[in-house]
Amino acid sequence: MKNLLFTSVVCGFLLTNCHSPFPKNEEKNTVKLLNYDSTNVDIIRTSIDISTEENWHYGIEEVAGKPYLYYLDYAKRKLHYIDLKTKKESIICSFALPDDFYIDDFEILDEAKYFSICGFRDNEFDSDNKLYAFNFEGELIFEKKLPYESGHFWITSRHMYEYEMADLYTYYFLVHHSDSTNTQNYNLPIEGKWDAKNDLVEMLPIYYPDIYKTHFFGLSDMPNKAKVNDSIYAYTFTCYDSIYLYNRNTQSITKKLMNSKEDYHFRNIPYGPEMAKYNERAEDELYKYNTIYMGMNYMPKAKVFARYLFLRKDVNKPSEFRAVYYNDKFEYLGESDKTFDIEIDNNLYHLGFQNKQLDAADTSKNYLTFKLTKLQLDEK
Repeated sequence: MKNLLFTSVVCGFLLTNCHSPFPKNEEKNTVKLLNYDSTNVDIIRTSIDISTEENWHYGIEEVAGKPYLYYLDYAKRKLHYIDLKTKKESIICSFALPDDFYIDDFEILDEAKYFSICGFRDNEFDSDNKLYAFNFEGELIFEKKLPYESGHFWITSRHMYEYEMADLYTYYFLVHHSDSTNTQNYNLPIEGKWDAKNDLVEMLPIYYPDIYKTHFFGLSDMPNKAKVNDSIYAYTFTCYDSIYLYNRNTQSITKKLMNSKEDYHFRNIPYGPEMAKYNERAEDELYKYNTIYMGMNYMPKAKVFARYLFLRKDVNKPSEFRAVYYNDKFEYLGESDKTFDIEIDNNLYHLGFQNKQLDAADTSKNYLTFKLTKLQLDEK
């Protein structure tokens, strides 16, 4: 990746003195696009009728070495799963929630013993978002409001990119700040541990990279993370080439380069007098030019990291989704326009949608259907 230096001519109307704070990489980048067979796929048909049910959610969880596709049929208040090896579908349980409750996210917890649902009722504000925990018999274990603090707030269900359960009552939440233009917010921790049983919060010593304290990259600043093992967690930031590896036992942090080999850049506004120029148009400029790193994943069997981004190669064209893959030695493996983050028999698969729109002529095709595509990953 080349980090370019921008002059006032390039930056345009409002971002007159913006520049990249990163050193320019003079090495020639070699982009390796990974291969997959989009015609050779496994089709997985569910019992959810998408013509009548819009509020459904799904996730992948491995239990006893086998991958399962879990999904909620919210209209019928049922939790289903499909064994991705046998393609067999089963109903796990029914559950109860208020009629006006809107689900933003759900997670399968503790080796498929519990599941949690996060969301809000129609008349609630962010500070009233709730998390419900159920067992696999559909019994409600607890109902809790998400922790909320003045000045900055815990990530609400409407921005629930990541929450992690350590045990039934202990959750790790990434923090979303209330004012991204305030440089002081980037001095605050990005994650905390929530004891839901006693409603206690402990902030963790994980912070934004220093460059965020001196340069503003836009409102898309939400960090994300992936579990590597029981003690190591990887953190990704939107406009930053490297990831942080945080050891919860030692509280140490290691930085590792993990970027796309395409040419792209991060545009920014230095904090100080130039931030007085910031307005909606300036934000549009940042959005128009910047590549944005989003989530990431780690596949422990394959020992492969995947980091996801919206790649901006041409300001006159839409950004491109890209997944970048590295092994556990942090060696570059390649890139793809699909997320291959499901492990089945030591292979990586992409789970996508087969039906993206309703078929008026044949209503039998209007059931939620997934497809599995295998990645062709060369051995190193």
